[in-house]
Amino acid sequence: MLCAQSLISLWALGYYPHDGLLLGSGKSPQESIEKAIDLARKAIALDDAYAHPHGLLSFLYSIKREYEKALAEGERAVALDPNGADVYAWYAMSLTFAERSEEAIPLFQKAIRLNPFGPTWYFFDLGNALLIAERYEEAVSAYKKALQRLS
Repeated sequence: MLCAQSLISLWALGYYPHDGLLLGSGKSPQESIEKAIDLARKAIALDDAYAHPHGLLSFLYSIKREYEKALAEGERAVALDPNGADVYAWYAMSLTFAERSEEAIPLFQKAIRLNPFGPTWYFFDLGNALLIAERYEEAVSAYKKALQRLS
């Protein structure tokens, strides 16, 4: 059996191509997505019970507009780690991408409750879901919280 540190290291490698995609530093966005998906799948092959690679896959499949796969991975991640703020947020992002923002909103809110000192993107992406759901005042409030965290 692989040690937990090795598994976490492999899973974390999936973020490097992901970050390159978001920052535009990779050679090709499609190549970066595929590399991140491959690394997340490798982490899952080593230990299918670890929720984070499933959550990351949920987000990555959403970028590729493979919503059925994205939502299945998001559901799996939440089932594996029902107290994991990040997996709720990734699943919520996938729901937002799949044009199911009303379903995403309570999941973002749960992620924030589980990790009130979590990353700024929880609030930013909650704001996006609220905006898409045409809940404008709530969206502005979420965006303001995101901005407050940056300062």
